[in-house]
Amino acid sequence: MSKLSDLLDRPIAFHRIFVSAAGGVLPALMLSQALYWSKRTSDREGWFWKTQEEWERETGMGRREQETARAKLRKTRFWNEALRGIPAKMHFQIDQDLLAADLLGAIAHTSMAESAILVRRSPPHKKGAKRHTGRARCAIHITGTTAQTTAQTTAQTTSVREAPLSPVNVLLSDDWELPPSWRDWAIMARPDLATNCDQIAKLFVEHWRGTKVDLERKWREWILRERAPHAAVPRQGKRACVSAPASEGQLIALGKRLGVLPKVGESLEAYTARVAHASSH
Repeated sequence: MSKLSDLLDRPIAFHRIFVSAAGGVLPALMLSQALYWSKRTSDREGWFWKTQEEWERETGMGRREQETARAKLRKTRFWNEALRGIPAKMHFQIDQDLLAADLLGAIAHTSMAESAILVRRSPPHKKGAKRHTGRARCAIHITGTTAQTTAQTTAQTTSVREAPLSPVNVLLSDDWELPPSWRDWAIMARPDLATNCDQIAKLFVEHWRGTKVDLERKWREWILRERAPHAAVPRQGKRACVSAPASEGQLIALGKRLGVLPKVGESLEAYTARVAHASSH
């Protein structure tokens, strides 16, 4: 009778940290295996091809599970797919810089959530009155203690976060200012943007002014997508008569002023060319 070790296939790596960034266990499993092959391909940009049968043989995921995992991965910024070659084969590529940025943002968000003070909600009123609901600012409800202890605890709690959490889907006003806690999160997630937060915030306001959005969520997405300082966008051709924007945010802001908005699925290079063309006319 064969030993158990003789019956086991070669194990594959599964990175638990990918679950949040990829959108579930199955896409995280596929992402883990894709990262393995992207480090072993001869392509300089990390592209590799793999058939549906190979995915199933390596991960155990059937066709439907693969389609579900790929559908979720295509919604991320770091996962790329393309049909290449003759006969055409599905190729895959991971933008490891964007993946690292998303993981860092998820870790920072988790750390902030864990460090926040939990709110204890009172039970429903005996007469049937509704409990107080809504997003709380950082407050602690303490029972069975002296008034002095309650006052001291409340004072300490108030200093945990200087600015209240923003409501969901609010209209950005002209006098909006970046909350200190948002600035701290941005510096934690992207230390390379520490000196540019004010300028980035201005571009953020200019882009979303007059629109109802979840400001905090959009701010975090904006920061994670922001290019590193001094990373110039390639200029396309001789017709571009303006200097290249230093970041993706600045490019979008410039395009908005020129009436050129990004299209769904459009690459950064193609959008840059359209903005350059519009600015030269």
